[in-house]
Amino acid sequence: MYPAVQMEVVNPNLWPNFPYVQLAPHFDVWMPMAYWTYREAPYDDAYNYTEESVRRLRTNLGDDDAAVHPIGGLGELSTPTDYANLVRAGQEVDAFGWSIYDADTMKTSGWVHLQEP
Repeated sequence: MYPAVQMEVVNPNLWPNFPYVQLAPHFDVWMPMAYWTYREAPYDDAYNYTEESVRRLRTNLGDDDAAVHPIGGLGELSTPTDYANLVRAGQEVDAFGWSIYDADTMKTSGWVHLQEP
C-alpha cells in the first residue's frame, strides 16, 4: 500500500480520504511501501520515512498496536546505513517486521543489518 506520508505530505492529491478504518477489518498486517530511495529530503532518509510512515498509518487506523511491516527502499540503491536506519525505525515503532524492495537486488552487505539483534 502507499505509505501515509506519501498520501498526506508528499502528494496529498494521490488518494485523499483513504479509507483506513473501513479497510482495517480486512487486514492482518499492513505493509506500507516506504521507498525512501524515491524521495527528497527529509524522506530520503530511511529512518525518517519508515518511522513516520508507520506512525501515521497507526494514527489513521486509530490502532497504536496495528501490525505493520514497512517495506524499505530499492535494494540496489540502498546503503548499509539505510538498512541500519530501517531496522532502528522498525524497532522503535515496534514493527511486525521490515524488508527491502527487493531482496534480489539488495547488496549482500545489507543482510547483516536486516537481521534482528
